[in-house]
Amino acid sequence: MKEYERLRGIRRERNMSVNDVSKMLCVSNKRIYNWETGKHKMPTKYYIKLSKYYNLSLDYIVGLSDDDKKTK
Repeated sequence: MKEYERLRGIRRERNMSVNDVSKMLCVSNKRIYNWETGKHKMPTKYYIKLSKYYNLSLDYIVGLSDDDKKTK
């Protein structure tokens, strides 16, 4: 699974809209769309924010692991 597919999947599993995530990250809906479709790479600082917000490991979010262990 590509990292952008994982991003979209996590958001959908939590019943969040693109607008919800864009507000939480303080970015535009278009940026979220571009990240979730693989048009642009998400900067690291946003992965860290999502990891904390979703309480998921960075490895899981970026697709390096299929284990969604919670972060400490």
